[in-house]
Amino acid sequence: MSRARIARVLLVLVPAALAVALALAAPALIAGRTFAWVVPWAPSAGLETALRLDALSGLFALIVCAIGALVAGYAGAYFDDARALRRFDRLLALFTLAMLALVLADDVFFLYFAWELTSVASFFLIGFEHERAEARDAARHALLVTVAGGLALLAGLVMLASAAGTTRISEIVARGDVVRAHELYRPAFFTIAVAAFTKSAQVPFHSWLPRAMEAPTPASAYLHAATMVKAGVFLLARFAPALGGTAEWTSLVATIGGITALVGAARAIGETRFKPALAYSTVAALGLVTLLLGIGTTYAIAAAMLYVVAHALYKGALFLYAGVVQHQAHAKDAEAVGGLARVLPHGAVAALLAGASMAGVPATLGFLAKDLAYAALLPGDGGYRVIALVSAFVASALFVAVAMVVAARPLLGARRGISDDVGRPRAWLWGPPLLLAALGLVAGIAPALVAPLVAAAASLVAARAVPASALAFHGVGIELALSAVTLVVGAAVFAARAPLRRAGAALSRALHLRPASGYEAAMRALARVAKAQTRVLQNGILRRYTLVTLVVIAVVVATGIAHAPPPDLAGALDDLQPRQLGLGAFIIAAALFAVIAPERFAAVAALGAVGFGVGALFLDLGAPDLAMTQFVVEALSVVVFVLAFRKLPRLPLLSSRATRARDAVVAVGFGTVVSALALAAARTNPDPSVSAWFLEQSLPAAHGHNVVNVILTDFRSVDTLGETIVVATAGFGVFALLRLRARSGGAR
Repeated sequence: MSRARIARVLLVLVPAALAVALALAAPALIAGRTFAWVVPWAPSAGLETALRLDALSGLFALIVCAIGALVAGYAGAYFDDARALRRFDRLLALFTLAMLALVLADDVFFLYFAWELTSVASFFLIGFEHERAEARDAARHALLVTVAGGLALLAGLVMLASAAGTTRISEIVARGDVVRAHELYRPAFFTIAVAAFTKSAQVPFHSWLPRAMEAPTPASAYLHAATMVKAGVFLLARFAPALGGTAEWTSLVATIGGITALVGAARAIGETRFKPALAYSTVAALGLVTLLLGIGTTYAIAAAMLYVVAHALYKGALFLYAGVVQHQAHAKDAEAVGGLARVLPHGAVAALLAGASMAGVPATLGFLAKDLAYAALLPGDGGYRVIALVSAFVASALFVAVAMVVAARPLLGARRGISDDVGRPRAWLWGPPLLLAALGLVAGIAPALVAPLVAAAASLVAARAVPASALAFHGVGIELALSAVTLVVGAAVFAARAPLRRAGAALSRALHLRPASGYEAAMRALARVAKAQTRVLQNGILRRYTLVTLVVIAVVVATGIAHAPPPDLAGALDDLQPRQLGLGAFIIAAALFAVIAPERFAAVAALGAVGFGVGALFLDLGAPDLAMTQFVVEALSVVVFVLAFRKLPRLPLLSSRATRARDAVVAVGFGTVVSALALAAARTNPDPSVSAWFLEQSLPAAHGHNVVNVILTDFRSVDTLGETIVVATAGFGVFALLRLRARSGGAR
């Protein structure tokens, strides 16, 4: 067996084996047991790789591994190009590993690392067909949005860890009362929520997900139906015990979720192509889950967790089914296709079962999730529950219409829109979608198969016990009536989809709205800001660069010094000797002459005098080694300047009087700030243990009496070696340039 074949087998078997192991561990997780692994990798800084398997992470890890194994097998039959398949396999393995690390992470910094790794892996998967400009643009769009969310996540996690006093996620969650009472709660919650919204494609960050359909269908099924887009939902669920239960949580999370559910569902019904329609319905489903998490009641959280499982099963099946249609029948438009049931019977069964679960037909897991969501959103103690219920109802009705568009209608009628060379798909093409759709039906008929683990996960999110019986069918009641009305309204929307699409298209044209219009407007604004900044800061004038750098440094340093006690100028002057005052006056005079000197040679000589004056100060203060170094550097600098300047013309006066006055103000201000910084540093008392340690270890450990030299050559030997290498490299570069000039006859 070839290495490529072995790699393919492992890519399927490893996640499948992990899924089996997680399923076997489910009874322990349901009972409340957790498994933890900690590997310190920077103990002195308190950094560690901490993993934790509990019911919540186990539920998401089971989805990642099980669907990952099916998608890996499906990809082997989907790709006809062996090289493309190998490249896809590597990226798929990287993404699977990143998602597992994300859901199992128990350290905030490791969570952030895994979060960003999923963004990078998805970037390459979305832009897999990088020869197409559309794929490159879509990948860049997704990367910019999700990485921006990652930066927000990093800030939020740092604030959250500071508020809780620990970087361990399990401990942060256990200290929810402390976190919510801390002054950093609101900024930490807001930044973490923004990160979750970007990853789970919530409004206004939702436009990247439909564009990500440029990815190959196996990637779309895995990333954008079952796993990566669930990362934001997982983040909210994981930190809900610490961040939830407040007015801020309910207002922001529930509102954004409700708006996203409506916007995504409305956009989905306006699409006729398989993958974009499924993508927008995914946005709507993620909005519905976010809405339920924002409501935060026991039933709402249980419904959110059950919906995560139901959506992963039916949407993964529908995406894979769309891939079968595209691969075998070469069709992308659902409205232009008919009679698929005759040519792709296995795919037809998968599409019908998955579509029924998406529509919420009884006996499917999607129906149970919708029934539980209605039970959670029925009006209770607040009017916001009514708005949330209306949002969920409208979105669910549109799900019915979308399911009929992409799953039911293309199967029926006479054969049309299908290529003549439709072949019988291999088992790995129709097997995974059929298995996922069948699991949705089995779990709907026998919810006890999934309810205990889902209830245990919901208990961790809600921070209170959620019985598995809460996930059972509620029987005949208002929830069932709402489900029935949802099916009827959805069928009516499907029947009226043509005029609804025309009305939506007209409204979009009138408002100049497109799926990525917000993103494109933001990119145009960013380009304008960049151009304006470049004109001001990056104008090619070295003097301007130096001026801006000095002003920024001076302002930053002065701000810090302003909050410190004023320096003791009288005490500093008392320690000076007359000869030191004389040397200082000499240095100042030489510096002033360097500024006003009319000739380059005079300016260079004055600068050399400044350097030699500083060296004399070192010598007087008892640092002969520093003084000798200063003398050597200044002598060489003067020689180099003289050799260079003799080839240059007379020094002209190019700046105006106003410019010179401005430069003088900046120079004096910067010098004053640096002087104040030096006085503040001299006033600081260093830790005496450090100095004492070097003094004690200099002779016995390094066999040297000169402590400074010992520090440079022994205790900081690697740093000194690096500096030596830099100088040597620069010397070789200069030597090469001189040799090149000599060979070219001095023309250069």
